[in-house]
Amino acid sequence: MNKPRTIFIMTTNNLSKIERGVLNRSVTVEFNKAPSTAWLPTVRRVLNDAGIEVTDEAAVLEYIDKCDGSARDILMSTFRFIRKMNVQKNPEPA
Repeated sequence: MNKPRTIFIMTTNNLSKIERGVLNRSVTVEFNKAPSTAWLPTVRRVLNDAGIEVTDEAAVLEYIDKCDGSARDILMSTFRFIRKMNVQKNPEPA
C-alpha cells in the first residue's frame, strides 16, 4: 500500500471488524443518517412524477423512518409503493 498520491476509500457498517493495523493507518469519516424530514421532498417528487399526490405527510414520514436512513431502502420502498398503486389503478384482467 505504499503508493504515492493514492487514496483508498473503504466503507463498512461494522468498524469493529476492521483490523487494528488498517484502522491505525486510516482516517475515519462518519456519515450520520439524514433525518426523515430531509427525505420528504425527494420522496414527494418521486411520487408526484409517478402521478401520486402526497396528502398524508405523516404516513410518508412513518415509512421513511422504518428505513432507518438507508437511501436504498427509502427509494425501493417508494418504488414498491408506486407499483402497488399502479396495480390498484390498473388491475390485471381476470
